[in-house]
Order: sequence, then C-alpha cells, then structure tokens
Amino acid sequence: MREKAKEYSNRPEVKQRENSKRKVLYYQAKQEIFDIYGRACICCGEKIPKFLTIDHVNNDGKRHRNGINRFSQMLKEIQEGHLDRFQVLCMNCNWGKRMNNGTICPHKELN
Repeated sequence: MREKAKEYSNRPEVKQRENSKRKVLYYQAKQEIFDIYGRACICCGEKIPKFLTIDHVNNDGKRHRNGINRFSQMLKEIQEGHLDRFQVLCMNCNWGKRMNNGTICPHKELN
C-alpha cells in the first residue's frame, strides 16, 4: 500500500497540483502581511508590488526561509502581536541593509 501511495504522490500532475496550492497559500499570506504593514518601502517609499519584500528587522529570517509555509509562520507571529519583527522594504533597500552588515539601508546613512 505504501508503494502505491508513494508512486501516486511522485506523479508529475500530483506534484504540480500540490505546488499550485502552496503558491496560492503563499501569495495569500504575503498579501495579508502587506495589508498589515502597508504596501510601500519604509525606507525609500517604493510602491511597485513586485519590488517589495518582507524584511526581518533583527535579521533572523533564516528560520522562516527554511519553512515550507514561511509567510504563514510570519503571519501567525504578527497575529500574536510580534509586529516589531518585520517591516516592508523594497529589494534595493533590503539588499543595501544586508550589504551593510544587516544594520541599516544606505539611504538612511545618507540622511
């Protein structure tokens, strides 16, 4: 019985359907997070959705990146009241912060 179940779950159409469901849940959770934090980079004000990302303020994102439902985990923490752990940044500001040893975006240094 296990062999048949394993064989079924390895079929390409089954994997594609599961991946599609994950993508929908991922997108929905990400949109909820943007609804809570706003849809603009807090550093430079960028508003184009494709450029925006959720940043871990304390640079502790590895535990979320390792999870399958990382945005669901983040959303759960936010709903539990841990609003200070995340922020919305554009990819440039997020990368700039990372290149600055995770401390501050270069935009903030210039001001």
